[in-house]
Amino acid sequence: MKIKVAIFMALLYLSTAGFAETKIHEVQPYPANGPEVLVVWGTDFNDPSVYLGTYLDPLDISLDQSLCTMMSANPAPPLDPSSFDCVVVDLPVVMGGEPNVPSGDYLLKVVTEGGEAVCGDKPSSLTFLYTPKDCSGFNSQADSTCSGDMTGSMSDASVSTFGKDADAWLYETSVMDGGTVTFIASGSKWKNKLSVLLEADGNSQEFFIHTSCSQPLILGEEYGSFQLIDYVGNGGGVTSQHDLYDLTLGAVGPQGPKGDKGDQGPQGKIGAAGADGTDGAQGPQGKVGAAGSDGAQGPQGKMGFPGAQGEQGPQGPQGDPASNTTLMNLTCGTSSVGNTKHCGLGAVSGTHDDVGIILPFGGNIEGFACKANDISGNTVSPRSGVICTIYKDLANSSDGQTTGISCTTDVSGTCLAPVGSASIAVLDSLSIRITGVSGSVSALSGSLVISPTP
Repeated sequence: MKIKVAIFMALLYLSTAGFAETKIHEVQPYPANGPEVLVVWGTDFNDPSVYLGTYLDPLDISLDQSLCTMMSANPAPPLDPSSFDCVVVDLPVVMGGEPNVPSGDYLLKVVTEGGEAVCGDKPSSLTFLYTPKDCSGFNSQADSTCSGDMTGSMSDASVSTFGKDADAWLYETSVMDGGTVTFIASGSKWKNKLSVLLEADGNSQEFFIHTSCSQPLILGEEYGSFQLIDYVGNGGGVTSQHDLYDLTLGAVGPQGPKGDKGDQGPQGKIGAAGADGTDGAQGPQGKVGAAGSDGAQGPQGKMGFPGAQGEQGPQGPQGDPASNTTLMNLTCGTSSVGNTKHCGLGAVSGTHDDVGIILPFGGNIEGFACKANDISGNTVSPRSGVICTIYKDLANSSDGQTTGISCTTDVSGTCLAPVGSASIAVLDSLSIRITGVSGSVSALSGSLVISPTP
């Protein structure tokens, strides 16, 4: 008795595209010793019925189709399952089986349900779906012909008939990809042949179809770029297809005579590398090769002993005049800063007059830089936040007066005053006024660039 299960179609690996012919390509008994099931590979297994030998009932479709999945993931040579359908069927349990079916040769037949036959009576119209493609599609007509290829055509295809019955048909003369064309007889009599020419984008295709019902007309079958999808008339019902396969199960026959020596097979894969052998004797020295290009310069060698003093050379040309600027440094050591202190003469004091350095000339201050070492008790940073301001003498005041040149140290303890200019008089004294912190500074220094007055 045949058993059908609802999950069968979900378990088949259907990889063929469109309508195809039912064919058995390979059958694998499983397991190899004492098989219990057959794994059948082929094309167009549409609701198949599988028959074995003289066993009248179709074999049961196995509830477990996982062998199709397992073999398609790791196929045994020469199986390539990428474009074939697969179905697993149970072998029948019979008396004296090994364990199920005795060893021997069996005829395996697969019967599938095909498309609907158009020809109960001659139709009055045929409708085709247009998909630009080559002539590889399947149809059941033995004498149908097709040539040309419409693959890649983007524009609407022109449709025309040719041959003896060219004027016997009425139809649309152009069709787009995915569109349909319907053919009806132009007169009262349905013709026996339909010859079609398609043209688009430099591609063309011709095919011939028997329309007399002397050969099958089945829905779903293809004629070049046309697929028969509809008709008007009395249909002939659902068709079926079948294929036969000679299957051997079980015992191995007697060994035959030794055959002729065959051709050498292809070279096998390279094996893993063996262990390293012992070094052979050194061969004779080869010919000296061509000199190579110069290499990169090597590191400088150690300095040699000084040579004897050479003769004095001639006097060189006079150089550029010296820069008319003077660099002045102001420094002071560790001391409590408090809120305000002055730095100069290597010391820190509360007043400008105590530490100011006297200049023997007048001029202009052109630049100023200040640096502070660690300041204990500073809550922001050990070095930042110190405000350095250049002070000069002020009559009748020991605190002096600001020159207007000032900067504030960053986290590195340094700062550079914006470029400016401040004038100082002859015998004026200069100091750095320190503000912005309340701790003590370990060291502070400042450098001034002064342009003397001519």
